[in-house]
Amino acid sequence: MGKRVFTILAFLTIFSTSYGQIRVFNRYFPADNTGTIKKYQVSAYYSENSNSNSFTNEFYSSFNKSEFISDDLKNRQIKNLKSPVLTGDIRNIGFDAFISSSKDKELYYYLGIEHQFMLDVSLDEDIIKLILLGNKPFSGQTLYAPGSKYYSIYFNQMKAGMGKRIEKNGGIHHITGDIALNFGQNYNEFNINNSSLYTDDDGEYLDISAGFDTRVSDTVWAEWYQMKGIGASLDFEYDFDKPGSFHFDVALKNIGFISWTDNSFTGNTDTSFVFTGFEFDTTNSGTGNDFSANSIRDILFSDINSGNFTAFLPLRLTFSVGKYFSSGKGYAGIRGNIYPTLNAIFHLEAFATYNINNLIQLSPVIAYSSYKKVNFGLFMGVSVGRNFNIQIGSAYLNSLFGNDSLLGKGGFIRLSYSY
Repeated sequence: MGKRVFTILAFLTIFSTSYGQIRVFNRYFPADNTGTIKKYQVSAYYSENSNSNSFTNEFYSSFNKSEFISDDLKNRQIKNLKSPVLTGDIRNIGFDAFISSSKDKELYYYLGIEHQFMLDVSLDEDIIKLILLGNKPFSGQTLYAPGSKYYSIYFNQMKAGMGKRIEKNGGIHHITGDIALNFGQNYNEFNINNSSLYTDDDGEYLDISAGFDTRVSDTVWAEWYQMKGIGASLDFEYDFDKPGSFHFDVALKNIGFISWTDNSFTGNTDTSFVFTGFEFDTTNSGTGNDFSANSIRDILFSDINSGNFTAFLPLRLTFSVGKYFSSGKGYAGIRGNIYPTLNAIFHLEAFATYNINNLIQLSPVIAYSSYKKVNFGLFMGVSVGRNFNIQIGSAYLNSLFGNDSLLGKGGFIRLSYSY
Protein backbone atom coordinates (compact mmCIF):
# COMPACT_ATOMS: atom_id res chain seq x y z
CA MET A 1 0.00 0.00 0.00
CA GLY A 2 2.80 2.41 0.88
CA LYS A 3 4.52 1.73 -2.44
CA ARG A 4 1.30 2.52 -4.33
CA VAL A 5 0.88 5.87 -2.60
CA PHE A 6 4.55 6.69 -3.23
CA THR A 7 4.10 5.94 -6.94
CA ILE A 8 1.22 8.39 -7.22
CA LEU A 9 3.14 11.10 -5.37
CA ALA A 10 6.09 10.54 -7.68
CA PHE A 11 3.90 11.04 -10.74
CA LEU A 12 2.48 14.23 -9.25
CA THR A 13 5.98 15.56 -8.75
CA ILE A 14 6.97 14.77 -12.32
CA PHE A 15 3.93 16.47 -13.80
CA SER A 16 3.68 19.40 -11.38
CA THR A 17 5.12 21.79 -13.96
CA SER A 18 2.74 20.68 -16.70
CA TYR A 19 -0.31 22.52 -17.93
CA GLY A 20 -3.71 21.78 -19.40
CA GLN A 21 -7.30 21.46 -18.23
CA ILE A 22 -8.57 18.28 -16.63
CA ARG A 23 -12.10 17.11 -15.92
CA VAL A 24 -13.35 18.23 -12.49
CA PHE A 25 -15.56 15.61 -10.84
CA ASN A 26 -18.88 16.65 -9.27
CA ARG A 27 -21.80 14.28 -9.61
CA TYR A 28 -24.48 16.95 -8.98
CA PHE A 29 -22.91 20.05 -10.58
CA PRO A 30 -20.58 19.08 -13.45
CA ALA A 31 -19.58 22.61 -14.50
CA ASP A 32 -16.23 23.98 -13.34
CA ASN A 33 -16.90 27.62 -12.51
CA THR A 34 -13.63 28.38 -10.73
CA GLY A 35 -12.24 29.95 -13.87
CA THR A 36 -8.81 28.37 -13.44
CA ILE A 37 -6.86 25.87 -15.52
CA LYS A 38 -5.97 22.80 -13.48
CA LYS A 39 -2.62 21.03 -13.71
CA TYR A 40 -3.72 18.15 -11.51
CA GLN A 41 -6.41 17.01 -9.13
CA VAL A 42 -6.06 14.43 -6.35
CA SER A 43 -9.03 13.04 -4.44
CA ALA A 44 -9.95 10.63 -1.67
CA TYR A 45 -13.49 9.26 -1.57
CA TYR A 46 -15.84 6.91 0.24
CA SER A 47 -19.36 5.87 -0.73
CA GLU A 48 -21.75 3.19 0.47
CA ASN A 49 -25.38 2.26 -0.16
CA SER A 50 -27.24 -0.38 1.86
CA ASN A 51 -30.80 -1.27 0.87
CA SER A 52 -33.56 -3.82 1.32
CA ASN A 53 -37.21 -4.15 0.35
CA SER A 54 -37.98 -6.19 3.49
CA PHE A 55 -35.34 -5.94 6.23
CA THR A 56 -35.53 -3.06 8.67
CA ASN A 57 -32.53 -1.02 9.81
CA GLU A 58 -32.72 -2.60 13.28
CA PHE A 59 -32.86 -6.19 12.03
CA TYR A 60 -30.12 -5.77 9.42
CA SER A 61 -27.79 -4.10 11.92
CA SER A 62 -28.33 -6.83 14.54
CA PHE A 63 -27.95 -9.65 12.00
CA ASN A 64 -24.87 -8.11 10.39
CA LYS A 65 -23.17 -7.71 13.79
CA SER A 66 -24.17 -11.25 14.90
CA GLU A 67 -26.08 -9.77 17.83
CA PHE A 68 -28.90 -11.54 19.70
CA ILE A 69 -32.21 -11.21 17.85
CA SER A 70 -35.26 -11.33 20.10
CA ASP A 71 -38.42 -13.26 19.22
CA ASP A 72 -40.29 -9.96 19.03
CA LEU A 73 -37.84 -8.58 16.43
CA LYS A 74 -38.01 -11.85 14.47
CA ASN A 75 -41.81 -11.75 14.36
CA ARG A 76 -41.90 -8.07 13.39
CA GLN A 77 -39.39 -8.76 10.65
CA ILE A 78 -41.32 -11.74 9.27
CA LYS A 79 -44.43 -9.55 8.93
CA ASN A 80 -42.39 -7.20 6.71
CA LEU A 81 -41.20 -9.86 4.26
CA LYS A 82 -41.85 -9.41 0.55
CA SER A 83 -40.89 -12.26 -1.74
CA PRO A 84 -38.32 -12.19 -3.12
CA VAL A 85 -36.46 -10.52 -0.27
CA LEU A 86 -33.92 -8.19 -1.87
CA THR A 87 -30.92 -6.90 0.08
CA GLY A 88 -27.77 -5.22 -1.16
CA ASP A 89 -24.72 -3.24 -0.15
CA ILE A 90 -22.32 -1.45 -2.49
CA ARG A 91 -19.16 0.22 -1.18
CA ASN A 92 -16.34 2.09 -2.94
CA ILE A 93 -13.24 3.50 -1.23
CA GLY A 94 -10.32 4.98 -3.08
CA PHE A 95 -7.81 7.59 -4.14
CA ASP A 96 -7.42 8.99 -7.63
CA ALA A 97 -5.38 11.59 -9.50
CA PHE A 98 -5.88 13.40 -12.79
CA ILE A 99 -2.67 14.90 -14.18
CA SER A 100 -2.52 17.11 -17.26
CA SER A 101 0.04 16.49 -19.99
CA SER A 102 2.99 18.84 -20.40
CA LYS A 103 3.07 18.27 -24.19
CA ASP A 104 -0.61 18.32 -25.11
CA LYS A 105 -2.86 20.66 -23.11
CA GLU A 106 -5.93 18.62 -24.11
CA LEU A 107 -4.48 15.33 -22.80
CA TYR A 108 -4.45 14.16 -19.19
CA TYR A 109 -3.49 11.04 -17.28
CA TYR A 110 -5.31 9.10 -14.59
CA LEU A 111 -4.06 7.02 -11.64
CA GLY A 112 -6.23 5.35 -9.02
CA ILE A 113 -6.45 2.87 -6.17
CA GLU A 114 -9.89 1.53 -5.29
CA HIS A 115 -11.53 -1.02 -3.00
CA GLN A 116 -14.93 -2.35 -4.07
CA PHE A 117 -17.45 -4.44 -2.16
CA MET A 118 -20.76 -5.66 -3.53
CA LEU A 119 -23.43 -7.69 -1.75
CA ASP A 120 -26.48 -8.78 -3.76
CA VAL A 121 -29.05 -11.10 -2.18
CA SER A 122 -32.42 -12.33 -3.42
CA LEU A 123 -34.06 -14.84 -1.06
CA ASP A 124 -37.40 -16.60 -1.10
CA GLU A 125 -39.60 -15.69 1.85
CA ASP A 126 -39.70 -19.26 3.20
CA ILE A 127 -35.89 -19.37 3.52
CA ILE A 128 -35.96 -16.34 5.84
CA LYS A 129 -38.68 -17.98 7.95
CA LEU A 130 -36.61 -21.17 8.17
CA ILE A 131 -33.47 -19.27 9.19
CA LEU A 132 -35.25 -17.24 11.88
CA LEU A 133 -37.70 -19.82 13.30
CA GLY A 134 -36.27 -23.22 12.36
CA ASN A 135 -38.45 -25.94 10.82
CA LYS A 136 -40.40 -26.93 13.96
CA PRO A 137 -43.20 -24.32 13.53
CA PHE A 138 -43.80 -25.69 10.03
CA SER A 139 -44.57 -29.33 10.91
CA GLY A 140 -46.90 -30.81 8.33
CA GLN A 141 -46.05 -28.02 5.87
CA THR A 142 -43.76 -27.65 2.87
CA LEU A 143 -41.43 -24.68 2.56
CA TYR A 144 -40.40 -23.70 -0.97
CA ALA A 145 -37.32 -22.03 -2.44
CA PRO A 146 -37.91 -21.78 -6.20
CA GLY A 147 -35.04 -19.36 -6.78
CA SER A 148 -32.70 -17.72 -4.27
CA LYS A 149 -29.30 -16.13 -4.82
CA TYR A 150 -26.50 -14.89 -2.59
CA TYR A 151 -23.55 -13.02 -4.11
CA SER A 152 -20.73 -11.04 -2.54
CA ILE A 153 -17.34 -9.89 -3.77
CA TYR A 154 -14.46 -7.90 -2.27
CA PHE A 155 -11.61 -6.78 -4.50
CA ASN A 156 -8.96 -4.08 -4.84
CA GLN A 157 -7.78 -2.30 -7.98
CA MET A 158 -4.75 -0.38 -9.21
CA LYS A 159 -5.75 1.77 -12.19
CA ALA A 160 -3.96 3.79 -14.86
CA GLY A 161 -5.33 5.51 -17.92
CA MET A 162 -5.69 8.70 -19.90
CA GLY A 163 -8.29 11.12 -21.14
CA LYS A 164 -8.76 13.61 -23.95
CA ARG A 165 -10.48 16.98 -23.73
CA ILE A 166 -11.98 18.24 -27.01
CA GLU A 167 -13.62 21.64 -27.54
CA LYS A 168 -15.89 21.68 -30.56
CA ASN A 169 -18.92 23.73 -31.65
CA GLY A 170 -19.30 25.41 -28.28
CA GLY A 171 -19.20 22.15 -26.32
CA ILE A 172 -16.56 20.35 -24.27
CA HIS A 173 -16.06 16.60 -24.73
CA HIS A 174 -14.10 14.36 -22.36
CA ILE A 175 -13.18 10.79 -23.35
CA THR A 176 -11.46 8.72 -20.66
CA GLY A 177 -10.29 5.12 -20.45
CA ASP A 178 -8.27 3.14 -17.93
CA ILE A 179 -7.02 -0.36 -17.30
CA ALA A 180 -7.03 -1.94 -13.85
CA LEU A 181 -5.10 -4.72 -12.21
CA ASN A 182 -7.56 -6.51 -9.90
CA PHE A 183 -6.63 -8.24 -6.65
CA GLY A 184 -9.38 -10.54 -5.38
CA GLN A 185 -10.02 -10.63 -1.64
CA ASN A 186 -13.22 -12.67 -1.12
CA TYR A 187 -15.85 -14.18 -3.40
CA ASN A 188 -19.03 -16.03 -2.39
CA GLU A 189 -21.82 -17.15 -4.70
CA PHE A 190 -24.67 -19.48 -3.74
CA ASN A 191 -27.75 -20.26 -5.88
CA ILE A 192 -30.79 -22.32 -4.83
CA ASN A 193 -33.20 -23.55 -7.50
CA ASN A 194 -36.49 -25.48 -7.25
CA SER A 195 -35.89 -26.70 -3.71
CA SER A 196 -38.34 -27.63 -0.94
CA LEU A 197 -38.45 -28.90 2.63
CA TYR A 198 -41.30 -30.92 4.18
CA THR A 199 -41.32 -31.52 7.94
CA ASP A 200 -43.21 -34.58 9.22
CA ASP A 201 -46.09 -33.83 11.64
CA ASP A 202 -44.28 -35.74 14.39
CA GLY A 203 -40.85 -34.42 13.43
CA GLU A 204 -39.53 -37.92 12.66
CA TYR A 205 -38.18 -37.09 9.19
CA LEU A 206 -37.59 -34.36 6.65
CA ASP A 207 -38.42 -34.75 2.96
CA ILE A 208 -35.89 -32.63 1.08
CA SER A 209 -35.66 -31.70 -2.58
CA ALA A 210 -32.48 -29.70 -3.19
CA GLY A 211 -30.95 -28.07 -6.23
CA PHE A 212 -28.13 -25.61 -5.64
CA ASP A 213 -24.65 -24.61 -6.74
CA THR A 214 -21.85 -22.54 -5.24
CA ARG A 215 -18.52 -20.87 -5.99
CA VAL A 216 -16.32 -19.76 -3.10
CA SER A 217 -12.85 -18.21 -3.23
CA ASP A 218 -11.77 -19.71 0.10
CA THR A 219 -13.32 -20.97 3.33
CA VAL A 220 -10.88 -18.76 5.27
CA TRP A 221 -11.86 -15.08 5.29
CA ALA A 222 -9.22 -12.87 3.69
CA GLU A 223 -8.26 -9.45 5.03
CA TRP A 224 -8.05 -6.41 2.73
CA TYR A 225 -4.31 -6.81 2.21
CA GLN A 226 -4.50 -10.52 1.27
CA MET A 227 -4.84 -11.71 -2.34
CA LYS A 228 -6.99 -14.72 -3.24
CA GLY A 229 -7.22 -13.99 -6.96
CA ILE A 230 -5.92 -11.77 -9.72
CA GLY A 231 -7.37 -10.33 -12.92
CA ALA A 232 -7.76 -7.28 -15.11
CA SER A 233 -10.51 -4.93 -16.23
CA LEU A 234 -11.27 -1.79 -18.25
CA ASP A 235 -13.28 1.39 -17.58
CA PHE A 236 -14.55 3.83 -20.23
CA GLU A 237 -16.23 7.20 -19.79
CA TYR A 238 -17.56 9.91 -22.06
CA ASP A 239 -19.07 13.23 -21.08
CA PHE A 240 -20.26 16.29 -22.93
CA ASP A 241 -20.82 19.69 -21.41
CA LYS A 242 -22.19 22.78 -23.13
CA PRO A 243 -21.49 25.53 -20.59
CA GLY A 244 -24.64 27.18 -19.28
CA SER A 245 -26.88 24.85 -21.30
CA PHE A 246 -26.63 21.06 -21.14
CA HIS A 247 -24.60 18.15 -19.76
CA PHE A 248 -24.49 14.41 -20.46
CA ASP A 249 -22.14 11.64 -19.35
CA VAL A 250 -22.03 7.86 -19.53
CA ALA A 251 -19.52 5.32 -18.21
CA LEU A 252 -19.04 1.57 -18.39
CA LYS A 253 -16.95 0.13 -15.55
CA ASN A 254 -15.63 -3.22 -14.34
CA ILE A 255 -15.35 -4.78 -17.79
CA GLY A 256 -13.16 -7.67 -16.70
CA PHE A 257 -12.57 -10.65 -14.47
CA ILE A 258 -10.72 -12.17 -11.54
CA SER A 259 -9.23 -15.66 -11.57
CA TRP A 260 -9.70 -16.99 -8.04
CA THR A 261 -6.98 -19.26 -6.69
CA ASP A 262 -5.69 -20.52 -3.34
CA ASN A 263 -8.19 -23.16 -2.12
CA SER A 264 -11.10 -22.05 -4.31
CA PHE A 265 -14.15 -24.31 -4.42
CA THR A 266 -17.06 -24.95 -6.80
CA GLY A 267 -19.85 -27.47 -6.36
CA ASN A 268 -23.45 -28.28 -7.25
CA THR A 269 -26.13 -30.82 -6.43
CA ASP A 270 -29.59 -31.82 -7.61
CA THR A 271 -31.15 -34.46 -5.40
CA SER A 272 -34.13 -35.58 -3.35
CA PHE A 273 -33.91 -37.58 -0.12
CA VAL A 274 -35.55 -38.30 3.21
CA PHE A 275 -33.51 -37.26 6.24
CA THR A 276 -34.09 -39.13 9.51
CA GLY A 277 -31.03 -37.87 11.44
CA PHE A 278 -27.30 -38.49 11.85
CA GLU A 279 -25.89 -41.77 13.14
CA PHE A 280 -23.02 -41.41 15.59
CA ASP A 281 -20.50 -44.19 16.19
CA THR A 282 -19.12 -43.81 19.73
CA THR A 283 -17.28 -47.15 19.78
CA ASN A 284 -14.16 -45.97 17.95
CA SER A 285 -13.10 -42.99 20.09
CA GLY A 286 -15.01 -40.63 17.77
CA THR A 287 -12.59 -41.01 14.85
CA GLY A 288 -15.39 -41.92 12.46
CA ASN A 289 -17.33 -38.63 12.78
CA ASP A 290 -15.82 -35.92 10.60
CA PHE A 291 -17.57 -32.55 10.65
CA SER A 292 -14.80 -30.57 8.98
CA ALA A 293 -15.62 -28.09 6.20
CA ASN A 294 -14.41 -30.53 3.56
CA SER A 295 -16.57 -33.34 4.96
CA ILE A 296 -19.68 -31.14 4.99
CA ARG A 297 -18.93 -30.19 1.40
CA ASP A 298 -18.86 -33.88 0.48
CA ILE A 299 -22.28 -34.34 2.10
CA LEU A 300 -23.93 -31.32 0.46
CA PHE A 301 -22.47 -31.44 -3.04
CA SER A 302 -22.37 -34.28 -5.55
CA ASP A 303 -20.15 -32.54 -8.11
CA ILE A 304 -17.11 -30.95 -6.45
CA ASN A 305 -14.13 -29.13 -7.93
CA SER A 306 -11.42 -27.65 -5.72
CA GLY A 307 -9.52 -26.06 -8.59
CA ASN A 308 -9.37 -22.45 -9.69
CA PHE A 309 -12.28 -20.64 -11.29
CA THR A 310 -12.68 -17.36 -13.16
CA ALA A 311 -15.58 -14.99 -12.56
CA PHE A 312 -16.53 -11.77 -14.33
CA LEU A 313 -16.75 -8.60 -12.28
CA PRO A 314 -20.20 -7.09 -11.70
CA LEU A 315 -20.59 -4.74 -14.66
CA ARG A 316 -21.63 -1.17 -13.84
CA LEU A 317 -23.19 1.36 -16.22
CA THR A 318 -23.54 4.94 -14.96
CA PHE A 319 -25.15 7.90 -16.66
CA SER A 320 -26.19 11.47 -15.94
CA VAL A 321 -28.08 14.05 -17.95
CA GLY A 322 -29.16 17.54 -16.96
CA LYS A 323 -29.91 21.14 -17.86
CA TYR A 324 -28.40 24.36 -16.53
CA PHE A 325 -30.70 27.20 -15.49
CA SER A 326 -30.50 30.71 -13.95
CA SER A 327 -27.59 31.67 -16.19
CA GLY A 328 -25.59 28.63 -15.15
CA LYS A 329 -26.10 29.09 -11.41
CA GLY A 330 -28.45 26.12 -11.23
CA TYR A 331 -28.45 22.60 -12.63
CA ALA A 332 -31.21 19.96 -12.59
CA GLY A 333 -31.02 16.42 -13.88
CA ILE A 334 -31.16 12.70 -13.33
CA ARG A 335 -28.37 10.21 -12.74
CA GLY A 336 -28.38 6.46 -12.51
CA ASN A 337 -26.42 3.29 -11.87
CA ILE A 338 -27.28 0.11 -13.75
CA TYR A 339 -25.94 -3.32 -12.66
CA PRO A 340 -27.01 -5.80 -15.37
CA THR A 341 -25.72 -8.90 -13.56
CA LEU A 342 -27.22 -8.16 -10.12
CA ASN A 343 -30.73 -8.74 -8.79
CA ALA A 344 -31.00 -5.09 -7.74
CA ILE A 345 -30.43 -3.81 -11.27
CA PHE A 346 -30.88 -0.05 -10.97
CA HIS A 347 -30.62 3.02 -8.75
CA LEU A 348 -31.95 6.35 -10.04
CA GLU A 349 -31.79 9.88 -8.64
CA ALA A 350 -33.47 13.15 -9.60
CA PHE A 351 -31.93 16.35 -8.27
CA ALA A 352 -31.76 20.12 -8.57
CA THR A 353 -28.57 21.96 -7.59
CA TYR A 354 -28.10 25.64 -6.87
CA ASN A 355 -24.60 27.11 -7.00
CA ILE A 356 -24.01 29.93 -4.50
CA ASN A 357 -21.20 32.25 -5.58
CA ASN A 358 -19.15 29.28 -6.87
CA LEU A 359 -18.48 28.39 -3.22
CA ILE A 360 -21.38 26.21 -2.11
CA GLN A 361 -23.63 23.84 -4.05
CA LEU A 362 -26.83 22.54 -2.45
CA SER A 363 -28.98 19.84 -4.00
CA PRO A 364 -32.09 18.00 -2.74
CA VAL A 365 -32.20 14.43 -4.08
CA ILE A 366 -35.04 11.98 -4.70
CA ALA A 367 -33.98 8.35 -5.23
CA TYR A 368 -35.76 5.24 -6.50
CA SER A 369 -34.30 1.78 -7.09
CA SER A 370 -34.97 -1.91 -7.67
CA TYR A 371 -36.02 -2.11 -4.01
CA LYS A 372 -39.24 -0.29 -5.03
CA LYS A 373 -39.11 2.48 -2.47
CA VAL A 374 -38.55 6.22 -2.56
CA ASN A 375 -35.79 7.90 -0.56
CA PHE A 376 -34.95 11.56 0.00
CA GLY A 377 -31.59 13.15 0.60
CA LEU A 378 -29.34 16.17 0.30
CA PHE A 379 -25.99 16.91 -1.35
CA MET A 380 -23.61 19.74 -0.45
CA GLY A 381 -20.40 20.81 -2.12
CA VAL A 382 -18.08 23.36 -0.54
CA SER A 383 -15.11 25.05 -2.22
CA VAL A 384 -12.34 26.30 0.05
CA GLY A 385 -10.42 28.85 -1.98
CA ARG A 386 -9.55 27.80 -5.53
CA ASN A 387 -7.85 24.55 -4.59
CA PHE A 388 -9.85 22.53 -2.04
CA ASN A 389 -13.29 21.02 -2.53
CA ILE A 390 -15.46 18.93 -0.23
CA GLN A 391 -18.49 16.98 -1.47
CA ILE A 392 -20.78 15.17 0.93
CA GLY A 393 -24.29 13.79 0.72
CA SER A 394 -26.80 11.04 1.37
CA ALA A 395 -29.94 9.92 -0.44
CA TYR A 396 -31.34 8.26 2.71
CA LEU A 397 -32.13 11.06 5.16
CA ASN A 398 -35.73 9.83 5.49
CA SER A 399 -34.70 6.29 6.49
CA LEU A 400 -31.21 6.67 7.94
CA PHE A 401 -32.16 6.94 11.61
CA GLY A 402 -35.42 4.98 11.98
CA ASN A 403 -35.06 1.48 13.44
CA ASP A 404 -38.34 0.32 11.90
CA SER A 405 -37.65 1.91 8.52
CA LEU A 406 -36.82 -0.37 5.62
CA LEU A 407 -33.05 -0.62 5.27
CA GLY A 408 -31.82 2.50 3.56
CA LYS A 409 -28.44 3.75 4.73
CA GLY A 410 -25.41 5.28 3.13
CA GLY A 411 -23.90 8.32 1.57
CA PHE A 412 -20.64 9.60 0.16
CA ILE A 413 -17.81 11.99 0.85
CA ARG A 414 -15.14 13.20 -1.55
CA LEU A 415 -12.17 15.42 -0.68
CA SER A 416 -10.28 16.99 -3.59
CA TYR A 417 -7.28 19.21 -4.09
CA SER A 418 -6.57 20.74 -7.48
CA TYR A 419 -3.88 23.06 -8.72
